[in-house]
Amino acid sequence: MKQLLSVLIFVTGVIYIAFIEKEATFVSVFFKALPMFLLLIYAMINYRTVGKHRAIVIGLFVCMLADIAIAFSFLAGLSIFLFGHVFYVYAFLKATRRKDRLKKMGIPYMVYAAAAGLILVGALVQSEEGLMVAPVVLYIVVITSMGIAAAWTRNRYAVCGSLFFILSDTILAWNLFVTSVAFSHVWIMTTYYGAQYLIVTSISKLEK
Repeated sequence: MKQLLSVLIFVTGVIYIAFIEKEATFVSVFFKALPMFLLLIYAMINYRTVGKHRAIVIGLFVCMLADIAIAFSFLAGLSIFLFGHVFYVYAFLKATRRKDRLKKMGIPYMVYAAAAGLILVGALVQSEEGLMVAPVVLYIVVITSMGIAAAWTRNRYAVCGSLFFILSDTILAWNLFVTSVAFSHVWIMTTYYGAQYLIVTSISKLEK
């Protein structure tokens, strides 16, 4: 069952990325959310869903809702994704011993967040979308916190998943607010689905 679901997640993800138009229609939203729904089933069937593990499953469900919402409203989707990251942060912190929470591990994340934040804020101000500055900055803070919390787990799946998530959101924001990125849809969704799969896979290691 585990292998079958993994194949279905991969196939449905490829179908959405390669063949489905990204405009907000019932078909596009359905196929966009389908890999996430299958991944949710995958997580609930294969892993215990208590404590920190339940937080990851809830975060996954919230992100699935955000996938649907962002097709109709970027701000609504951004807000819902923010809550999804909060659950991931909680799960990673619960899986980390305090002595492993080394501040220096967060420095690269914070430097990257500061640089990306400055560029995005400048682009938003120049494009007269100043109302988006606060939500975007808050989101950067939260997803950076998720990346740092994942690094503290020393779990390679959690770390790679968080980095893929940050990369996906960076491409999305750059394409929207700075300048167009060639094949942005492919890069955004490939790294996004990969991030979610890796984060769910990290559960098996966080359980030990």
